[in-house]
Amino acid sequence: MENLESLNRLEELNAAGDFVVFKHSPRCSISNIAFDRYQRYLDAIPSGVQTYIVNVLTSREVSLAIAGKYSIRHESPQVLYIRNGICIYTASHSGIDPRIISESVTTS
Repeated sequence: MENLESLNRLEELNAAGDFVVFKHSPRCSISNIAFDRYQRYLDAIPSGVQTYIVNVLTSREVSLAIAGKYSIRHESPQVLYIRNGICIYTASHSGIDPRIISESVTTS
C-alpha cells in the first residue's frame, strides 16, 4: 500500500473480509528481522485472508491513517489483523510472532 488511494481500497476490504497488514521500515534492523519471520509464516495464513505490506518510510501517510482508523498507536514494525473492520490483533517489535498471527487468523 503506497498511498491514500490504497487506503481507500482497504476500506473496501473491510466489507469484503479479513486482512493482515504488516507495517515495516526497511532501514530498521529490528523491522527487517520481524519482516523475515513474518514472511516465513505467510503460508500458514488461510488463502481467503489478504495480506498487505506498508513501507512506513515511503507510505507514512498511509501508516498513520491506518493507526488512526483502527485506534492503535503507530509503531514499526507492526502487524495488524483486521476482521469486519475491527483490529482484533496487533503486535509490534519483538512481540510480533507469526505463529500467533496465523493462530489468530485461523481461530477467529
